Amino acid sequence: MNEAPHIEPDPAFKRRVQVFPFRARFDEVANPGCIELAMEQKNAPSCLRESPHRLSTMLRDERQGILYRWIQAAQRFITNGEELGNMPSSVREATAAMFHEADHHGRLLELLQFGPESFDITKGELLVFGESFFRENGRDPRLFDMSKLTALLAERVGKPVFNIMRDGHRKEGWRGVRLVPVVPAVRTGK
Repeated sequence: MNEAPHIEPDPAFKRRVQVFPFRARFDEVANPGCIELAMEQKNAPSCLRESPHRLSTMLRDERQGILYRWIQAAQRFITNGEELGNMPSSVREATAAMFHEADHHGRLLELLQFGPESFDITKGELLVFGESFFRENGRDPRLFDMSKLTALLAERVGKPVFNIMRDGHRKEGWRGVRLVPVVPAVRTGK
């Protein structure tokens, strides 16, 4: 695929999905002769060597056979087990990166600072921040789930308390947690 899909990082998917990064680049401007070399090394058919720009058309004509081969490979993969025996580090790293990117609730924790009791944040403040984070990352803000974040925070600092003071009122929230302060950019004049 040209882009990794968004897959929720639940345990079932984490056990079954592996990302195999494709790092080859066929850019004739940056690497003159790379396409010709690739065709030679892979023993490409002469019709493709003569007209490499026709690759998309040729693949379209072969799509049934390609799909059939993918189905066969998937059946072998299921038969032989879902886990790779000796998974290369590149696959482990690419898979971890994809699931990290998809774990919006987990990434929210990275934007929180944990410290002394003087740090505090209310559920309402986290709700506004979470929805904004989802929106900024191209996700529907309604997908932000406070119960997921509450569970993650419970693992880290415990259950929420009902004694965070805001505008003279007690609010539910967490002690020892705050948003990471934004450091203003330093401007240099020239």
